[in-house]
Amino acid sequence: MYDLGNLITADLEGCDRSFLNDLRKMKPLMLRAAKVAGAKVVSVDAHRFKPYGLSVTVIISESHIAIHSWPEHGAAAVDIFTCGDLKTREATEYVASQLKAENCKTRKQRRCTSKHYRKHKPT
Repeated sequence: MYDLGNLITADLEGCDRSFLNDLRKMKPLMLRAAKVAGAKVVSVDAHRFKPYGLSVTVIISESHIAIHSWPEHGAAAVDIFTCGDLKTREATEYVASQLKAENCKTRKQRRCTSKHYRKHKPT
């Protein structure tokens, strides 16, 4: 059985609330997380919500890395979807440490799994 990708999700709690609402800090944080993972960055996009909260998505050649924040709760959700062999644990730990998360729950899910797929390498 082969899968076309893996999704790593991390629920961060007890984070630095001001950081979670600061796009000038969050965008570079997510770009650095992509570098920590060993990913090739293609583009980045971000959106600030009113009255607070933001989302940052980094498109990587291996798929994407994203964060969604809820500053009012000190919480963030991180998604790392990859079809390559990246250092996803290191990237997740980097984001959690920079946000000073008190708690980090991670999960890994294999995506698009079938015996008919061949081993895939991103271009």
